Amino acid sequence: MKKIILTLLMGSIMLVGIAQNTRPKAPDNAVLVINYAGSSLTKNVPLSRINSYEFIKNKLWGELGLDSVSSIEQTGIDFEKDLVQYAVMEDSSNSFVTILPLKNETAFLNLVQKEKELLTENSGAYKTATLASNKYLGWTPKMAVFVYTSHKAPHYDYRVERESEEMDS
Repeated sequence: MKKIILTLLMGSIMLVGIAQNTRPKAPDNAVLVINYAGSSLTKNVPLSRINSYEFIKNKLWGELGLDSVSSIEQTGIDFEKDLVQYAVMEDSSNSFVTILPLKNETAFLNLVQKEKELLTENSGAYKTATLASNKYLGWTPKMAVFVYTSHKAPHYDYRVERESEEMDS
């Protein structure tokens, strides 16, 4: 009996561990994290209702930089799973990342390709595409990641330190 209980306990712990790893995560250095609980949202408000509100649909597509006339239900995005957005600020770059679970990879790529022809790169388990000089897309059949990034000069002037070190020697 002990072996059966121990086996069931270990199996449930493994299932919980696997379930936690399938959820998208933000890195530890993110300064802002937004988690949209898809199951709660779609349980309370059906997608067809959200789709009928033009201002919500246009805002969503505007944020992603995608076609605003598509139906939310035909995007290939799985709105029943969690969506995550986060911001990362480093010394010379700021990035805003959106992680979308996918229900239908083909429908999602059709949506993206309405805006721009994708030149995809195969990076092993995932594919990537540059959408603009500051906008990137990476995806697998189950998840898509949009990255908006901006680069600026570093806050610290490294040349000044090097010049002072050369003067000291």
